[in-house]
Amino acid sequence: MGKPNSKDLTQKHLKANLHYNPHSGIWTWIKPRPKVNVGQQAGSKNLRGYYYIGFEGKNYRSSRLAWLYMTGKWPQQEIDHINRKLDDDRWKNLRKASRAENNRNQVKRKDNTVGYTGVHWCNTWHKYIAQISIDGKRTKLGSFNTAIKARAAYLVAARQHFGEFFSGR
Repeated sequence: MGKPNSKDLTQKHLKANLHYNPHSGIWTWIKPRPKVNVGQQAGSKNLRGYYYIGFEGKNYRSSRLAWLYMTGKWPQQEIDHINRKLDDDRWKNLRKASRAENNRNQVKRKDNTVGYTGVHWCNTWHKYIAQISIDGKRTKLGSFNTAIKARAAYLVAARQHFGEFFSGR
């Protein structure tokens, strides 16, 4: 039998080699491997902050392996970290998400100078502008004298449109 890829790696094969603790999100090896001891933590964090586990000649994102481990099925969509901590693979912190839903639950961008998602300063009008992107289309929510008021407008719209993927950041 050849090395499995994500299409033929099964829950049974995964569980025969690795243990996932759904309460801590930590993976450990249960079968010895070269340079790896039984009980040793599996995986390492990449530069973006996600944990990956090298297994059977392929690197897997540990959150996707957790989905397979717990449900027996590969996720067809992305896996979102509810608390936005990419290294927190506890089962209660993981959920299926579309690309758009996952993008809504990201941390504040580093180039955000106002401090609030959906709010920017307009030099022309000397006001704060609130806007929201829904299905790839930006909608202006209004212009405001303060960033707090613009943020409030964004939060109302985001809560309405994004449902469980509304992060409130």
